[in-house]
Amino acid sequence: MNNRFMTIAIVVLISVFVAITLLAHKVNESLLSQIIAQQAEVLNLLRSGSVAQGANTNGRLAAMEQKIDGIAAFFKNARPAEQPPEPPQEDYDKVYTIPLEGAVFKGKAGAPIAIVGFLDLQCPFSARFQPVFDEAVAAYPGKVKYAVKHFPLSFHQEAAPAAKAVLAAGEQGKYFEMMDLILKNNRELGQAKYEEFAKQLGLNVAKFKKDLEVNDKAWSELIAKDTQLGMNVDVRGTPTFFIQGKKTMARTVEELKSEIDAILANR
Repeated sequence: MNNRFMTIAIVVLISVFVAITLLAHKVNESLLSQIIAQQAEVLNLLRSGSVAQGANTNGRLAAMEQKIDGIAAFFKNARPAEQPPEPPQEDYDKVYTIPLEGAVFKGKAGAPIAIVGFLDLQCPFSARFQPVFDEAVAAYPGKVKYAVKHFPLSFHQEAAPAAKAVLAAGEQGKYFEMMDLILKNNRELGQAKYEEFAKQLGLNVAKFKKDLEVNDKAWSELIAKDTQLGMNVDVRGTPTFFIQGKKTMARTVEELKSEIDAILANR
C-alpha cells in the first residue's frame, strides 16, 4: 500500500509542478511561494514515509491528502495577475494625414498615388521589403510615387546615423541610391561604411563628410520630426507602409499591385 500511494502522490506532485509552470505568468508571486511551500511539505512527508517503515500509515496518508488538498485549494482561489491592455485593433480604413512637403520621391513627384514607408535603416525587415515597394513603384510610371520617413528604433544605434548619410547623399542627388546601399549592407554600418558607399556612388566624399558635420543638428531634428509623425499616425514598428494615407499590410508586388489597381479604378 505504501508503494502504491507513493506512486500516486508522486504523479500528483509532478502534475502540480507542471500546472505551476503553465500558470506562473498568471499567478502572483506570493501565492506561488505558498504553493511551492505546500509542495515541499508533501515531499518531506513522502521522504519520511519511505524511511519510517513502522510509522502509522493511515496517519501519513491523511497528512499527505490534506497537503495536496491545500495545493488544490490555492489553485482554485488563485486570481490571474493584472495583464497589460491589448493593443488597439488596427483600422485599415482609417486615413492618416502624412505631410510630404520637401520629401524626396522615388517616381514622379506629381504622381497621384503616394506610398510612404516609415523605415529603420538598420532593421532587417525594412531591408527585406524595400525592394518590393521599389518594384511596385516602377510598374506604374507616372502614377505612383514613394517617399520615406525615418523612424530609427532606440536599440539600433546606427539607424539615425544611416538616415543622416542618406540625407547627405541627397545633397548630391543620390538619396535613394545611398538608402539602397545601406539597406543591402545594413549588418555592417558605420561612418567608414558611409564614406565607402559615398565613394562607390561617385559622390564628392569631402563634401559628403562636410555636410554630415554641418547639418548634424538640423538632420537630427528632421529625423525626430519624422519619428514623432510616425507615433502620431500609429506606427508601432518598422517597416510600416501607407498607401494614400491608409496603412497597408501588402508585402508582395502582387498584393501591392492589387491595391494600386483598385485605387486607380476608383479614381
